[in-house]
Amino acid sequence: MKSFKSFYLIAIVCLSTSTFLGYAQNDSLSKIIPAEYLLKQPTQSNFRISPNGKLFLEVVEESTENYVVVIDIDAYKLKYKFPVKSYFNISDVTWLNNKRLLYEAGGEIYAIDIDGTNNLKLVDRLADKIKKSYYKFEQNLRFNSILSLYPKSEDEILIQAFDVDGNAYAKLVNVYTGESKITLNGKKLKINRWIEDKNGKIIIGVRYDKKGWTYFRKNIVNDDWSPMKLNINGTNFTFTIQGKSFVSDNVLLVSTDFDPDVIYLSSNICTDKRHLLKYNFIKESVLDTIVSDVNCDISSDDNSDISLLFDYQNKELGAVRYEGLRPQFKSLNTKFLDLKAKIDKKYPQHVNDIIDYDNNYKRLVIYQWSDIYEGNIGIYDVEKDEYYVMFQFNNDLNDFELLKTKIISVTTDDDYTLPCYITFPKDYEKSKDIPLVVLPHGGPWVRDYWALDVHSQYFSSRGYAVLRINYRGSVGFGKKHFRKGIEGLGSTMIDDIVFATKKIIKDYKINKDEVFIYGHSYGGYATYMSLARYPDVYKAGVAVAAPTDIKKLMKFQKKEGNHFSYEFWEYALGENGSKYYNEVSQINYVQDINPPLLVFHGKYDRIVPKEQAEAMEKQFKKLNKTNATFRMIQFLGHSLEDSNSHGYVLKESEKFFRDSISIQEK
Repeated sequence: MKSFKSFYLIAIVCLSTSTFLGYAQNDSLSKIIPAEYLLKQPTQSNFRISPNGKLFLEVVEESTENYVVVIDIDAYKLKYKFPVKSYFNISDVTWLNNKRLLYEAGGEIYAIDIDGTNNLKLVDRLADKIKKSYYKFEQNLRFNSILSLYPKSEDEILIQAFDVDGNAYAKLVNVYTGESKITLNGKKLKINRWIEDKNGKIIIGVRYDKKGWTYFRKNIVNDDWSPMKLNINGTNFTFTIQGKSFVSDNVLLVSTDFDPDVIYLSSNICTDKRHLLKYNFIKESVLDTIVSDVNCDISSDDNSDISLLFDYQNKELGAVRYEGLRPQFKSLNTKFLDLKAKIDKKYPQHVNDIIDYDNNYKRLVIYQWSDIYEGNIGIYDVEKDEYYVMFQFNNDLNDFELLKTKIISVTTDDDYTLPCYITFPKDYEKSKDIPLVVLPHGGPWVRDYWALDVHSQYFSSRGYAVLRINYRGSVGFGKKHFRKGIEGLGSTMIDDIVFATKKIIKDYKINKDEVFIYGHSYGGYATYMSLARYPDVYKAGVAVAAPTDIKKLMKFQKKEGNHFSYEFWEYALGENGSKYYNEVSQINYVQDINPPLLVFHGKYDRIVPKEQAEAMEKQFKKLNKTNATFRMIQFLGHSLEDSNSHGYVLKESEKFFRDSISIQEK
């Protein structure tokens, strides 16, 4: 962790030169980027501006301690920095007012002054009424989170407390005395999560079961909570989401509104692509289609790539930010239209995401980034038209040249469009035919995005072109695109990947004898299948944390109690039974996998258990095949959480590719 003084000097340099470190490109920058630099994780988080726009705060994780850093924006200097004494990391922090903060740590809620004094634990992890039985002590435990500042009283906040059975209790807590009272009893009502409107009033409850979740709304007639019912394009249904509903037509809650009778929904009912809809309960109808995109869904199936920005002065939705082929921002009122236009005009080379703003919208917290810039967090002063860098991500990348990502579309023989991203090494135009690494994404029910991609930068800095393909089965490009891939888990998806690969080989300066494939999770599955079905296309492949036996993987999901995932996969795979499971399991194609293969798997993987890799290795040995190498990583789970081990996987993979064709490192 760099000192604050170092951070401050970097910020001043960035501001004074008007060139953001890590963005300028010149010949003096190094080409080969070490994996550990690309994989470096930020230690700063929770970036917030005070209500009056005078102060900026962030949480810094240093070793085992958390620090709160408060910066005086006008003076552009450190005002306070103090450690937060807690056994847990801070998970969220917010401004109670201009002088005092609220933060969550390990399920407890605290209030503290901005200078670090008067630290008060408002809510601990114990129930209001303690059960004395030692054997039932776990029943006394609670996990608490802040819902909102309570609009009817400056002395109170609204929280929800979860018991060990997952029941959610809505509570009002006095920020001075710590006194609390339950306003909604989740155990009694069988509610596992509460959702408030933009005025801070709870209007929706969510009930979870092993298959999915159902939304509830208060019945104004009998004061009871009953399942929410929606009418979209003439279709009436109860708002219930299950694993199989992600494959069929569905609707998702994106946000509530200032109007308690209005919600915002992402829906593909009667449409191919998801649209963002404004729905009114009283009128029982869709009021408006807020955003639609001809190429992409508006929001993913978990709403992770959409954000709604609200205008609290005028009490209306101000803007929508979502992921298209590139990040998209749609202003819905003149305030956000003007704000976004000013910052984009000043810094057109960046994506300028608004992540917070003061009460008067005079100062905005901006996250600036691009496909070749990890990004910074800064304050944009609207009236002065000035930008102050507060924190820059991954300074270590400043000494290296990152390569831009190009958006391309590949149209298959059966007239499907595959959105793809390709990254070329430096001096590609001057180069002879170069090697290619194909990176099929995991999931498979996710997608690739235009962004700074760690794996693309790693391989491209070493002389490879890198291709990422949103093959059919990827989410985000409509249900037709999605369903077609599901119907062909081991066929259509793999065919799309190889079709795009061949197209790139044909259209660009790619050496067809130096084409490789590297994949994690389903991407690893795709590596196995691609080598088996298209050994003439790929010189070698790397499979990381890959499933190999779908039938056994399904049994594992069921045994582990992953009911939602199990139901999703069961519905996706259809009613073809064991025969089809065998057809889509790579363990039955070992005899066809002849190109060199390198396999990594984490010992503590609980998504795709290590037995999947061990069974594959056993099958290779049984058939006396020596073209595959298996390595068990002792410290990893499924997601390659440890950056050192992840870096090792990348280094060994690139060496494996070079060795397979005897390429000397450039």
